[in-house]
Amino acid sequence: TIFAGVEGGGTTFVVALATGQPPELKILERAEFPTAVPPSKTLDQVVAWLAARHYDALGVAMFGPVDLDPESPSYGYITTTPKPGWQHTNVLGPLRAVRDVPF
Repeated sequence: TIFAGVEGGGTTFVVALATGQPPELKILERAEFPTAVPPSKTLDQVVAWLAARHYDALGVAMFGPVDLDPESPSYGYITTTPKPGWQHTNVLGPLRAVRDVPF
């Protein structure tokens, strides 16, 4: 099983592919993209990176706050973050649209 991970930070997004289980987790590949404005600049790079690779599941960690209610129309959006330009950004939608895998 290959896991994809996306970690969105205030200055950098890190994406990686890994296999195994902790503590035996093995990073297969990793990339970093600057957290840019507009958000689509960063998200397009992350989506392209993911689309070019095979993985079986996706995990996401993100600066926030993020709407975590799956019943909400803004589920997966960064909401009222102090990060300039990232308020009300749909992060989860574009990432999940790349591949239909468990999240």
